[in-house]
Amino acid sequence: MLNKSEREEEWLRLAKKHLSERSPLVFVLFAKDDDGLFLPLQGDFTRFGLRRGETLPLHELRGRIDNAHLFAEVLGERDYLDFLARKVFAIEDTEIFLVPWKRSSSPLWLLVRLKHTFRKDEEDVIVGEIVHIHDHEPHTLDLFRMAHQDDPTGLWNRQALRKRLPRLDPKKTHHALYIDLDDFREINNRHGHIAGDAVLQEVAERLKEGQTGKEEFYRVGGDEFLALLLDTSEAEARHFAERLLTRLQSIRLGAEEIDLSASIGLVEVTKRDRDFVRLVDKADKAMYAAKARGKATVAVDD
Repeated sequence: MLNKSEREEEWLRLAKKHLSERSPLVFVLFAKDDDGLFLPLQGDFTRFGLRRGETLPLHELRGRIDNAHLFAEVLGERDYLDFLARKVFAIEDTEIFLVPWKRSSSPLWLLVRLKHTFRKDEEDVIVGEIVHIHDHEPHTLDLFRMAHQDDPTGLWNRQALRKRLPRLDPKKTHHALYIDLDDFREINNRHGHIAGDAVLQEVAERLKEGQTGKEEFYRVGGDEFLALLLDTSEAEARHFAERLLTRLQSIRLGAEEIDLSASIGLVEVTKRDRDFVRLVDKADKAMYAAKARGKATVAVDD
């Protein structure tokens, strides 16, 4: 049985197999059953409020991440805590994240590389390193938001969806909902485009109500949205779509109640549909089948 220092040396040897010898701040993340641990291995982590050799259970790590979010260059925004809590870490090649780390005054922004994943002694292990530390929010984060987030809804845009689709877990079943607001042009014509933007913002908020972490929302057109439902059956996806129809029935604009409805096309995201154009074309056809039925309904791709 290895003691604590010997075990840490063993982890460090394993980490160095996958990282550069010059890596200044090396750590591992590992999970077993319902627990997990963040373990600094090499470098001075005192800047982050960690003592030498100190380990952090995941529930304590949660309090260290500001706003509980990170930004990935290839995936867009992902919930950091959910990411760490997963038992199986699916990392392809190298992934780079900007992580806002809490400290006494303002957060540090850490450029973190997650390099390799493997399984040892029934534990799922990630080797990682902190390659750069920013004292202020980096300019690249603003550029990332501008490139991948929609204005005015704040949802992810088509570019983000293009990057996301190829990275979906191929071992699980996913579905997509193509959501088109019925007769939205009439709202713009009657109330103006500023009011139309306000309606789109409200729609985005209603889409996100009651999120469980398995839903991702994108604005893919003027009044068209796409929901990715991760690891869901067709029955679950249909139930979610029907709840959306109810949620989007009407919207208040100032003192006026505006009638609103949506037509939704439901499709399974197969391996062939990891291409943006292919998926949107398939889902769009299902959505138009819903409109043909009289709008305010859900149609499933055959």
